[in-house]
Amino acid sequence: MKPVQGDPTDPAIIFASTMIGVSLAEVMDTVVRGKVHSALCEAMGTRTLNEVFSQKKEIIGEVETGVKTQFAADGITIGFVGLAGALDYQSEIQQAI
Repeated sequence: MKPVQGDPTDPAIIFASTMIGVSLAEVMDTVVRGKVHSALCEAMGTRTLNEVFSQKKEIIGEVETGVKTQFAADGITIGFVGLAGALDYQSEIQQAI
């Protein structure tokens, strides 16, 4: 293993082999958002398209419960989970309908 070059009293050098912490905002925008997206895809993937539209409330409830439980163990409290936009078809599909 190659030694890290620099001032041996510099904390960045002393702790070069440790993981760098990130802000809670960054964790929310990456890890938590990714988990919510993944859980939504999983919940929607088990339903027909008509069921996804008619069961939005149930889907969000399932996802919210799972995400809150998972992140509570890490000390992160999730206040709510919701959709960032409308559930609708792509323009071409919508026009065809």
